[in-house]
Formats: sequence, structure tokens, C-alpha cells
Amino acid sequence: MNDNIFSGRLLDIRHLTKILPDGRSDVWEVASYRDNLTAVGVLGFEKSTDSLILIENYRPSLGSWNLEITGGLPFIGESVEDAAVREYEEETGWVVEELHYLNTFFSLPGCGRLPIACYWAETSPAVSQKLDKNEFANIRTVDYKTLNNLIEKNIITEPITMSVLCSFYRKKFLELIVK
Repeated sequence: MNDNIFSGRLLDIRHLTKILPDGRSDVWEVASYRDNLTAVGVLGFEKSTDSLILIENYRPSLGSWNLEITGGLPFIGESVEDAAVREYEEETGWVVEELHYLNTFFSLPGCGRLPIACYWAETSPAVSQKLDKNEFANIRTVDYKTLNNLIEKNIITEPITMSVLCSFYRKKFLELIVK
């Protein structure tokens, strides 16, 4: 059974019959981005102040504001890297000076194939945000001490943001050890 349950603007959800490691078959509900897209997530870093750039983003599915990195989906024909730069600059109004790849992971691997390419960017302030009509986002510059408090107090809870922060800090930690 491989029938479509739902086709939306961005996501398809379908039944998928899979053969399990023990030889039995089972039907799963699986989500995937349309057109095999890969989402992007970008953590901004301002070198001059040693600060991270996050956004408070209103999430209708939660009914509240969420502190997170910028992100989104590429346009048809747009590279993942170009989408990362565009999304960051639109959502923050800051300029990406240099983009650095961190990793790609799958959000919700138990129920879908939703890849997210993660980056960090050296950035500097620019003019203004260029949000879509249904986006609401406030810029937050955060130092390392404040970031730790935000995580401990469960103010930063979004999993993509947490994954990117872990990858970013691992990279920075390894750079310190190698020096």
C-alpha cells in the first residue's frame, strides 16, 4: 500500500508499506517535502560582539512565540546554499558575509523524510527585514551566557535550533582544542 493521504502546498503524507528487519510488513504514515526539497536552518554569528543572532518567531501551530534560528525552504531551482542566505537575510535584515555548512539531519525520522541542511553564518547588521506577509519575527542578539540561561529555562526548545547550536558549539570547541 502506497496511497496518498494528503497533498499540501509543502508536504505530502502517504501510507507506505515497509518490510521490517524481521521480515514482517507494516504500514506507516510518512511525510515528505514536495519536490524532494531540503529545508535550511541558519545560525547567525556576529564576530565583532561574539553574539549569536536568533529570531523570536510567531508559530501558529504552537499559538506562541518561539526563539529559534532562521530557516525555510528553497524556491524551485534555488540551491540550498542560496536559500540559506536568502532566508537569513529576509528574516533578520542582516547580511551574510560568509556561510559555513554544519550538517544535514532528518527532522522526525520516525514518520518522514524531512531533511534540513544546517549552516552558521558570519553576519553584520543591514537595513531591514523582508518578511513574508504571514511571518512575524523579532531579532535577538544573544551572548553565550544568556544563551545557556535560555536553554536551561526552556525558552529555546525548537529541535532544529538545538541541533544547530550543538553542532556550532562542537565546531567551536574543536577549534579551541586544535589551537
